[in-house]
Amino acid sequence: MKPYGNKAGKSDILAYEVAEGRLSIVTNKRWLYLYTEQSVGPEKLRLMQELAERGEGLGSYMWRVVPRRYAGRRELEEGELVL
Repeated sequence: MKPYGNKAGKSDILAYEVAEGRLSIVTNKRWLYLYTEQSVGPEKLRLMQELAERGEGLGSYMWRVVPRRYAGRRELEEGELVL
């Protein structure tokens, strides 16, 4: 996982990991979300990956454009490291 840039300083996103065909995101509420080409479509996933690398706009995009279209999510265990 890489720390999310959070350039605006208002994001709930702490960290992300880009892999072929998927994007994993960890929020400050200790949830891990998985987005895939199948869950959001290839174009939207590529844009989300670009926003993650850029460090801005990803949270807004997730909540406005692809809400609840994650492939999976789970709450992180206490002490589970993500960075």
